[in-house]
Amino acid sequence: MAKKSRINNIDSKIFASIVKARRPLSLGKLSKRTDISWLTIKNHVQKMEGLGVLKTQKTIRKTAVTVNPKFKESNKKFNLFDFID
Repeated sequence: MAKKSRINNIDSKIFASIVKARRPLSLGKLSKRTDISWLTIKNHVQKMEGLGVLKTQKTIRKTAVTVNPKFKESNKKFNLFDFID
């Protein structure tokens, strides 16, 4: 298993698609936008949620993923914004 602090290409694709959408996205929508399976996205989202980059909101049927507001305003230790066009 990879280290928790490691940010790779899949993480940057997920983060970029969420930031471009400017709203919460479900795992299925993320899968369609990035051409990555939803199970892989789920694992990477859980890793990034543990790091404090993303935040999930669970409803009855879906899991909505957004950028953590605390990460937006203060925590810039990851240069994920560099991956966005």
